[in-house]
Amino acid sequence: MASVKLSTECLAILHPRKIVTYEIQHKDEDSIELKRVFSCNHENHFTSYNMVVGHFGHNDKVQGICVQSMDGRLAFYDENGTRVITRRLDRCLVPGPLAYVPEADMFVTCNSSMEIESCLFQVVAAAQDATNTRRKDSTVVQSDLDKALSSGGKMSPLGNRKVMSDWIVNIGEYALDIRLSHLHLSHLKNEDESKTTNHNENKIVVLGERTLFCITIRGELIYQRRLDYDPICMCTYAVQPDQSTSLHNLILASTESVAFVYVLL
Repeated sequence: MASVKLSTECLAILHPRKIVTYEIQHKDEDSIELKRVFSCNHENHFTSYNMVVGHFGHNDKVQGICVQSMDGRLAFYDENGTRVITRRLDRCLVPGPLAYVPEADMFVTCNSSMEIESCLFQVVAAAQDATNTRRKDSTVVQSDLDKALSSGGKMSPLGNRKVMSDWIVNIGEYALDIRLSHLHLSHLKNEDESKTTNHNENKIVVLGERTLFCITIRGELIYQRRLDYDPICMCTYAVQPDQSTSLHNLILASTESVAFVYVLL
């Protein structure tokens, strides 16, 4: 489930075989009404696992939806519910957590080799699905999301190119969750490390099976903490919600139904 900003505020709900978007209509202070905007069925043999939303391609006018399947494919939908492109992540045997970084226009996930992998949207869009053989009527997107969404999926063939990674960080364990958060890590005492770390930019927070990691959007591992419990999920929250540049804290939940709050200031 995700909040999508189309012409109005909408709610996107992901089902195994389809995605449904509802428009949120405020009737009064105490009640709202959901009006279905579109319902889009996935293609054959596509079972959804998770999704992210964002202005892919740095296009502020169009917000798209990216759905990851159980076999590691990424399907992109436009604001009308039309599937524009589908691409396969070659290093994915089973799906992992997925996050979108708007500053770098890239996707971050955990592949089957226990690595955090980032892929730029332009690289994903310019690649061809490895499962498709080249045909005269094959359709491949261009590197610009605006052209991709406005074309209705009719693109010129570019050849059989795989999705290449922008950077890879080996964490040695599978990731349970990946979040984008605005953290300020004051524990960085090394002068060289502090110079290369921009404390005002978002960080990629990765929850592993036994470790919490923090990675910059350039792929630099700047923080890791060993956990003495078994985590299952995490979320971030702004310390000052009314400020867009507010720092974030972390909440981790364990298998013993205990919540742990981390103040990383």
